[in-house]
Amino acid sequence: MNYSKGFPILGATTFEKGVNFGIYCKGKKEVSLKLFKNDKNRTFINSIVMTDENKTGDIYHIFVDGIIEGDLYSWVIDGVNILDPYSLSY
Repeated sequence: MNYSKGFPILGATTFEKGVNFGIYCKGKKEVSLKLFKNDKNRTFINSIVMTDENKTGDIYHIFVDGIIEGDLYSWVIDGVNILDPYSLSY
């Protein structure tokens, strides 16, 4: 799985080759993204720690190749798992 800096777009935005993730986190020290397959077992894929390279202002962002629409994710902010407040429910 490859990933790059991404763009400061809030929420999860799908593109042809992957997904861009972004979240507003003012004053937080540790931000990471946890990825899971949307299968029967919710198989863990990877955890990616955000760095200053992944930050524009107060928005953390990353583009992940190979993630597809329907895969699952959560943010871990200062040790607390949270769901994306910018996600949509269908």
